[in-house]
Amino acid sequence: MVNIACFQTGRRGFMGAFHSATVRVLGGIGLASFFALQPAFASPAFTLEEAIAGAIRNNPDFAADSLDCELAKIELKRAQDRYGLVLSLDSGINQSVRPTSSSLSGGTRLDEISDNLDLALKQSLVSNGEIGLTFANGLATTNSTFTTINPAYTPKLTLSYSQPLLRDAWTGALLVRKADLASQLARLTTRDKLMKLVADTSCAYWDLISVREAQALLERSLVTSRALLQANMAKEASGFLAKIDVVQARASVAATEADLLDAERQVLNSEDRLRRLILPADASAGWLEDLIPADKPDFRPKKLDFPSVRKVALERRPDYRAALLEIESRRCEADEAKSGTLPGLNLKVSSGVTQLSDRYAKAVGDLGALQNYFVSAGVSLELPVSRPSQRDAYEKSLLALAQSELRASAAERQLFNDLRKAFRNVEIGAKRMEAAQVAKDLARQQLEAEMDKLNLGLSTNFQVITYQKSLDETSLKANNSLVDGIKAEIELKRLEGTLLDGMNLSEVLK
Repeated sequence: MVNIACFQTGRRGFMGAFHSATVRVLGGIGLASFFALQPAFASPAFTLEEAIAGAIRNNPDFAADSLDCELAKIELKRAQDRYGLVLSLDSGINQSVRPTSSSLSGGTRLDEISDNLDLALKQSLVSNGEIGLTFANGLATTNSTFTTINPAYTPKLTLSYSQPLLRDAWTGALLVRKADLASQLARLTTRDKLMKLVADTSCAYWDLISVREAQALLERSLVTSRALLQANMAKEASGFLAKIDVVQARASVAATEADLLDAERQVLNSEDRLRRLILPADASAGWLEDLIPADKPDFRPKKLDFPSVRKVALERRPDYRAALLEIESRRCEADEAKSGTLPGLNLKVSSGVTQLSDRYAKAVGDLGALQNYFVSAGVSLELPVSRPSQRDAYEKSLLALAQSELRASAAERQLFNDLRKAFRNVEIGAKRMEAAQVAKDLARQQLEAEMDKLNLGLSTNFQVITYQKSLDETSLKANNSLVDGIKAEIELKRLEGTLLDGMNLSEVLK
């Protein structure tokens, strides 16, 4: 059943309608409702807005791919958490009972007990260094008669800092940077797949309108052909026409009926294509109902400037930006591998204060007097004797970096070629649409004039049928040129990376 009025000039441009529709579709959708399986549309006649909403909600592949953003965000958080603040508590007790042979030991058997309770606060740095503040509490008791302070409390406050100066220096920052790049790459990939899903759904929607209009044109042509056949049969019965004219009219009806069957097949195929995009997997009822598009296509091309389009594409196209991010990620890997080839040179510095007393409170209170302190500093050097495996890893990372740069160059070339083709399709599509509309109007005028001549006996059925076929062909061409122009503009926007402009995607790509 065909009940749509298609291909009439609307009041708004296609892209304006497309953008406003998708803004309303995605504006208030959160992640939970975004992936919920819901009916694609509620009314028999559905809009492009509803089709896009159904495709986004009910596409499991896109839903699964979108989770890559969340996974990448978790990996970034894990990388950052590796360099957080850590609080540790260490306690222990040690007892030693041993004989002694010296009278200076204060007894024949020494019984010594030492306890410790240490509280440490450590901050790992992205430079791969570490800053630590340790408060150590020691308690020593003994049975030696020569020990003047028993029990002995030995609190100690220590500030320490360690830092690799060559090998592995700042590799933590590289690790966090790579995780951040992976998160950006996941968002770009999701955006690219979302644009493709929206473009596929839009093209399927307009294709369905196109084949339905072709079906409607053939139905109208069939009505005209049958009316002509009836008129010819009446004229033949009255002796005003030869039998060949009736045969020609019947042949025209049969040919139109065959074309109409083919058009019905194309409508069913187009409906199935759109159903696969917008319906949930379990929506069995939706596969039994006709899909009736409600929107009216309108293609109003604007004057385009290819250098400007190319500039925008280089800045906005997700797959090209992803290639540039891949270069940066490979560069981080190369820097990390290069750091592994350097000598190991590590700096360690520590300083602190300590006290000794038979009372814990007094020992801790005297720490602030800074009477007993210690300072230490040192540098350790490690040089590999043989060729380290890190050298091979570094050379491999350089090759991977060069490979990513070549791929980015190839992606830019492909971008240029794709844009030129899409840009040309939009320009030629506009001219083709205008020419097809002119041809359609002229074919209609020719048919009307030939029908008038036939009624006056100045023409034949063959001429009328010829002009009728010409009108059918030009109408179909005008129909196809309009839809092709719309699809060409969609493809150009997708390749340019601006197809989703105006949509609220913060909840989706966050």
